[in-house]
Amino acid sequence: MVEAPPKSRQSRRLLSLLPAALGIFARQQERQRQDRLVPRWQDTGFIWTGPTGEPRGNSWLSNGLTRILGKAGLPRVRLHDLRHSTASILMEQGIAVRVVADLLGHSQVSLTLGTYSHVTERLVGDATAAMGALVTPVSSPIVAQIVAVGRPDQLENTPTTRIEPGYPPRDSNPEPTD
Repeated sequence: MVEAPPKSRQSRRLLSLLPAALGIFARQQERQRQDRLVPRWQDTGFIWTGPTGEPRGNSWLSNGLTRILGKAGLPRVRLHDLRHSTASILMEQGIAVRVVADLLGHSQVSLTLGTYSHVTERLVGDATAAMGALVTPVSSPIVAQIVAVGRPDQLENTPTTRIEPGYPPRDSNPEPTD
């Protein structure tokens, strides 16, 4: 195990924990109270310690994860893979990227998006469905009229369309000129 200062100011943060995780920490704290009765106990300030207070190494955690995954019939993954998966799953569930970045300790959302999120078929499907809802004639009277007439400049000026003078607006994304 390597003890080092956090990479950035954002790395030092408070985390919200699920009640189940708090229960696990409470049980570990009780184990440590019992272990402290051992004469050779050294108080290192770590949560996951051996019987005399020495910090558990990375291999202890990795081996434990491998054992748990094996018992569950799941494929072996690295502990860091869980970080990637967590970011992707949270974003897939609609959690704002800024919130996910804060949970991961990232100062820039671009780092979260570029490193830890994996575009999933569901996200692509959701984006496609959202765009479809915007342009479906049933959902928009203006789009229904454009589809029926074929040209936006020939829309009827009805209370549902409220055509502004000068419609259609100037193209905000014009084709490049050579």
